[in-house]
Amino acid sequence: MRVRLLVLVMLLVTACSGMPRHRAEPTPTPAPLLPTTHKTVWLCQPGLPKNPCEGGLDATAVGRNGSRKHEEPPVRTQAVDCFYVYPTVSPSKRLNAPLVATAAEVRTARAQVGRFSSVCRVFAPVYRQITVNALLTGRYGDRAGRALSHADVVSAWHDYLNRNPGRRFVLIGHSQGSLELLRLIQEEIDGHPDLRSRLVSALLLGGNVKVPPGKDVGGDLQNVPLCRSARQQGCLVTYNTYDATPPRNALFGKADPARGLVAACTNPSALAGGVGALVPYLPTAKLGTFSAVLGSFDTGFVTYPGYLTAACRQQNGAAWLQVALHRTGHDTRPLLPKALGAAWGLHLYDVNLALGNLVNLVRAESS
Repeated sequence: MRVRLLVLVMLLVTACSGMPRHRAEPTPTPAPLLPTTHKTVWLCQPGLPKNPCEGGLDATAVGRNGSRKHEEPPVRTQAVDCFYVYPTVSPSKRLNAPLVATAAEVRTARAQVGRFSSVCRVFAPVYRQITVNALLTGRYGDRAGRALSHADVVSAWHDYLNRNPGRRFVLIGHSQGSLELLRLIQEEIDGHPDLRSRLVSALLLGGNVKVPPGKDVGGDLQNVPLCRSARQQGCLVTYNTYDATPPRNALFGKADPARGLVAACTNPSALAGGVGALVPYLPTAKLGTFSAVLGSFDTGFVTYPGYLTAACRQQNGAAWLQVALHRTGHDTRPLLPKALGAAWGLHLYDVNLALGNLVNLVRAESS
């Protein structure tokens, strides 16, 4: 018996001595790098010296009687990233802007996306956009010009993904920036579950996103629905602001009868529908940007609590976010500006009229 037991032990020792003590884990295969066309010129990115998307985030809250209260910059909790594409701002006389950051891009980024830096790491590429001059001279739809502009955005997007694998992201665009990001979502995100799972939300403001009547998904995007809750992930916020029913020649929020689609509208102050209170943050002259704010302020932004409400309105397939003032007898706060005429509505201020709501939404979605 002792001999048989000794033989069994020797066999076990011999067998085990030929096995590895620890099972070797397979070496993960790195994801292939996505193609880029050139080195990205970053207007804003984490660690960039003199980052225009950081700083100057404090605000002055103005009451009905003109009283002022200082608001400290919000505390940072950057759990996600924000990829921002700015609107048509280039003063270049060419069809496409040069691939350099000018004062126009800097001040626009500061005004529109700076306060988002409290809730996300902001990445904002410079791109050879269609310029203001091209827009005014009827060349906005030039195919070669649009292709060059879009190629820059895609290249920068690939650069961002290559450098930040696995990070969740928010897409933010206004006007031309929204058009670029809508196309980017159609081509690179809508049909790709892995990237859709990382999409926190897409804020495509002042664009023209279309959906089937009564639906939150379909039309321009097949898998990314409109946002109806601050707890919803992978969804879309889109609207165009007017302070009255848009005229027949309105430039935004129009239907697409040829495809049987209507304009989409999500109210950032009441995602589930109805009327909500807007939380505007308008840039002051101190921020080094355009300003419709009257008076002198030593903060980057001015906000007017309890002053504006908004609701999505529809008429003949058109849809828009109608903004209303609530002025009482001796209210000293300013009227809404109309810089570009009735057809444009409040287009210049699409972002800033609801900036507080949008930042709070990203904070809630990413927490």
